[in-house]
Amino acid sequence: MYTSAPLLPSARARLQIPPQSISLEEPRKPHVPVCNRFGLRLRQLRKEHGYSQLKLADLFGIDRSYVSDVERGRKAVSISMLEVFALGFEMSIAELLKEI
Repeated sequence: MYTSAPLLPSARARLQIPPQSISLEEPRKPHVPVCNRFGLRLRQLRKEHGYSQLKLADLFGIDRSYVSDVERGRKAVSISMLEVFALGFEMSIAELLKEI
């Protein structure tokens, strides 16, 4: 699990973070891994375009089981595959990752 060291006063000043805004006592929200968040985004876009997993895989030139694994957060996506998805949905990679 990622833990961060306390910010030094000089770092806090550079980031313009008021001292009271940093609290180790605040409850943390459950973290959703990026693979799962991207999978939900891919499923959302696929359904918005009216594609089945098989249709999307065929149009994008990838395997249907890969689409399924990505949507379920079981596979990580490479930068090359991000480009494939972005081009397939006719958007930039930034737009593809916008709500992640």
